[in-house]
Amino acid sequence: MVSMRTHHIVDPQAHYIALESLQRKVKTFQLWYRKTGISWETPEPEDIMLRLLEIKAPEWMHNLLLDAGDGMDVVDSEAVLCLLDSYVIVKCVVDSFDLLVARKFCHEFFSILIQRDTKYIAEIVKIPRTALGSIASTLWTALANARYETRESTAEVVKRATDQFMDLVGHEPPSSDPIETSRTMAYLLDVGLVSYAGSHASRNDFQDFEAETADFSCNKDGCFRFQCKMQTLACLNGFLDAREKNLSSTATTAGGAKEPLSILTTIDALSDIWGPVYAEAIHQDSSTEKPYRVKKYNVSKGCIRPLPRQSTYSDGYVKCHWYSWQRSSDDDPTMSLDDKLLIGTEMTIKPDCTFNMTEYEMNYGNAIYAAGPKPSTWKFDGVAVS
Repeated sequence: MVSMRTHHIVDPQAHYIALESLQRKVKTFQLWYRKTGISWETPEPEDIMLRLLEIKAPEWMHNLLLDAGDGMDVVDSEAVLCLLDSYVIVKCVVDSFDLLVARKFCHEFFSILIQRDTKYIAEIVKIPRTALGSIASTLWTALANARYETRESTAEVVKRATDQFMDLVGHEPPSSDPIETSRTMAYLLDVGLVSYAGSHASRNDFQDFEAETADFSCNKDGCFRFQCKMQTLACLNGFLDAREKNLSSTATTAGGAKEPLSILTTIDALSDIWGPVYAEAIHQDSSTEKPYRVKKYNVSKGCIRPLPRQSTYSDGYVKCHWYSWQRSSDDDPTMSLDDKLLIGTEMTIKPDCTFNMTEYEMNYGNAIYAAGPKPSTWKFDGVAVS
């Protein structure tokens, strides 16, 4: 019997077929796939009813939806419909994430790539399973009392969920109605999980819709809004074979410029989506109590190293660069396993530069040596006869 841990080695083709099947199952369960994108429309009771059946919601939620749809025995029907829409989307995200965990696709969190206000930086933001469960539970509590409560009273409960989410993504709590904000939050979680499930394989739009999905916005006229677009990365673009990544921005960006983005992340978030990653620690005295210092992170292609001559920690992160080769130097700074890394460099072209290969050989000739043997490859070297 072949265990799940070694299945990708023994039968890689079957492993990738199972992986694509799991990804498609998760993506087709989410709102983004069903709507072929996100639209900021008033939720239809019929659509909510279908999702309530899928998540096996209790009977009182079905009755609440029917009464809100008919405008009967409910103080604020619009608030109830919006809140039900938010809850079923978040609950679907929770169920899909639990499926990914059960299939060992991920563990304690999934992540969303969010562009920051800082110039050309996008952060991999972790969304823990515990936080998802807490947000869903708070929305449940708000719904349980929404029938006879005013919109203001219900909004006070919902605000606990939206504030928790804003803290996760590093966004200031908006001044808008928390019930409206909860819908934007639910849609962002939905799009984020779809992007996460597809980040390990091909692009979602070409694979599922057989066409390129245009950039789209959610609640573009609201206080809390986001837009989703494809964007190239800085030095990591080579690591990912120049594939554009699905990017969510919680702030409306101006213009049509698509500057490559540097990635701000912790190493565990990076390895979760683009691993494996192996830390190369420097030699330390076993008696020291200091945490391990890392010289570089080896990835599937090349390595990630801190940049030399930088004011490490001055901005709360270590500036790094991805190298396509296993670069080695004893003079580079080190980093901790818990450090935030900013992977990407700001490069400018100097047209008047006269530096050439002859000068390069003069300066670095002592470090140039013949290439080693070719990498090992798999091949058939015999035939077995039974």
